[in-house]
Amino acid sequence: MKVGLCAMYAEQWIAGILYLQSIAETLQALPSPDRPEISVLLPEHARSPHSEALRPLARHLEYFHSSGKNGWWRSFLPGQHPTLAGLARKRGIDIIYPLQETPREPLPVPWIGWIPDFQHKRLPECFSPSDIAERDARFQSLIRHSRHLVVSSQDALNDLHEFYQVPPDKVSVYPFCIQPRIPSETETARTAPGDPTDASALPRKFLYFPSQFWKHKNHFCLLRAMALLRKQGLNDVHLVLTGKANDYRFPQHADEIRAFITAHGLEHHVHERGFLPRNQQVVLLRNAAAIVQPSLFEGWSMLVEECRAWGKPLYLSDIPVHREQSPSRATFFNANSPEELAGLIAQDWPSLTPGPDPVAESEAALAINRIQAERSRSLLHILRQAC
Repeated sequence: MKVGLCAMYAEQWIAGILYLQSIAETLQALPSPDRPEISVLLPEHARSPHSEALRPLARHLEYFHSSGKNGWWRSFLPGQHPTLAGLARKRGIDIIYPLQETPREPLPVPWIGWIPDFQHKRLPECFSPSDIAERDARFQSLIRHSRHLVVSSQDALNDLHEFYQVPPDKVSVYPFCIQPRIPSETETARTAPGDPTDASALPRKFLYFPSQFWKHKNHFCLLRAMALLRKQGLNDVHLVLTGKANDYRFPQHADEIRAFITAHGLEHHVHERGFLPRNQQVVLLRNAAAIVQPSLFEGWSMLVEECRAWGKPLYLSDIPVHREQSPSRATFFNANSPEELAGLIAQDWPSLTPGPDPVAESEAALAINRIQAERSRSLLHILRQAC
């Protein structure tokens, strides 16, 4: 079987590329007789170091032209420019997955739609009326035109059936997993925590929250917890933030976060490092004493799966999908209670140890191999079913 992996890509949503990476790695884990040939097919505007990192995982990595904005396929350009349909014919693709919008150009092969989450239904205050209408129309079209549909969690499946009419046999749950990759010594040296007296370095011990500055990621709960910890005299608790500091729905959000940090005297306790290359994020994650994920909503959290893959302790907002993921080293807290989060951190801080934990990482790697073997068979079944 020949599979074309093709997903929306936008500069503000790097997780789309990481999702394709996790799918490719999962399919590569199949026994050789069952392993499909993988072609990664992406819109031209997705060409970047992030997309090129997929090349070793696929037989082919090719780009097609579209005039869409933000990664959506609004139209396909005929003539000399390759199109998604043209690449599917060229490579003899049997199935394309995971499309997040119905292509306007008919495809010569069946395709599977993917809906990551239904945040616009659960947190409508984070969207404009036009954004909500656009998502509803796009999801309805996916339901109507795709050969099959995939969601990433049982929680998302429940939302799908609550808000849309979908035949039960047309949709499958596929929760992706992450396979850890240890960065090189050069990558590690470039990002590892250094002398805390160096203004450009990080403290030896810190909490880490890698996330874009989107409103639903709930940075303020974490920052309020940090302010409470400082009031309690715990001045050695540091927090590192990475990720793009923009939310197109709330352009002022990043400035409000920084204003809060300044107003509460947290400038020397909260360290913003911007958007980092993937390998450098992994270095920070492994060196952190613990990870915090305070998000108000997720479809299936990439960060939680990374913590599972590396065996990291994490403080996790108590929302349904996080309970569904439930990594072994999670401590749950009320996403609307910075007081509870601060109390948990204060209780654990003396015993939390920074730096990579070889024993925890080894145990996590064994568990991930078992999970990946199960997920690979599940994904193969979904792909074969849709062909």
